[in-house]
Amino acid sequence: MKSINDDGQRLLDITGELLNLSQVETGNIRLNIKSCSPKEIVTTAIKNVEKLAEQKNISISTDFLTSEEDLVSADFDKTVWVMNNFLSNAIKHSFQDENIRILVEKSEAMILFSITDTGSGIDEKYHRQIFDRYFQVPGEHQNGTGLGLAISKNFIEKQHGEIGVKSAPDQGSTFYFGLPVA
Repeated sequence: MKSINDDGQRLLDITGELLNLSQVETGNIRLNIKSCSPKEIVTTAIKNVEKLAEQKNISISTDFLTSEEDLVSADFDKTVWVMNNFLSNAIKHSFQDENIRILVEKSEAMILFSITDTGSGIDEKYHRQIFDRYFQVPGEHQNGTGLGLAISKNFIEKQHGEIGVKSAPDQGSTFYFGLPVA
């Protein structure tokens, strides 16, 4: 029963991610851009992955180098979705009893969100492909769909933001995105 349930959940996840991706690519996605609190985006995303982190005894620390008045111009739900994707990937690729760090800082006309894990890292030769549809780093946990980062990229770029990765083998990874200051 558990195996059937897990398979069913995986199919639902894939279907949902394909639907999100097709909406973005066809331009049918509706963005609800408004002024949002970076802190609220981060705390909502952390709540969504708390149980997942607890299973591996992973702590999530936050560092806000912004003031309470600094707001980001974003679709709250889509941005939380991206943050959830980054956090769940960081948890999946981190070792037991590690720490994931979230840093939020202001950089000129952008608010930058970065998620740093202490996992095995990603070779630089894969950095250009990491946000491509269906791409998964060879030899890594192959239990995802390869769509999460592609959807994240589309969500962020549709909001006039930027997205990227910094990583090296055996040095963990930092996935980041920036969105315009409100």
